[in-house]
Amino acid sequence: ATLCGTFGIGGPGTNKWGFGRGAANLGAGTFTTIRRIVVPLIAANLIAGAILAFSFSMLEVSDSLILAQKEQHYPITKAIYALFDRLGDGPYIASAMGV
Repeated sequence: ATLCGTFGIGGPGTNKWGFGRGAANLGAGTFTTIRRIVVPLIAANLIAGAILAFSFSMLEVSDSLILAQKEQHYPITKAIYALFDRLGDGPYIASAMGV
């Protein structure tokens, strides 16, 4: 119940203790309250944050790939790709740099 109040979940017009206290009043434990009440209420926000973080990271990689024209200025992702094409030990060096 404290977790629900701490995050202040609930829409406009609802008090922040309503859902957690209601679940506790009906006999739900802390884990059940989190699983059945808190997670569904914040799931859309977690998904939106993950999509936003993914798009920002892809934007950073594409910017650096476009702007780096010389091999000495390559970002690590482009350097790994360039090392992979090297004959002989290229795949081994590229996989070592990926770790």
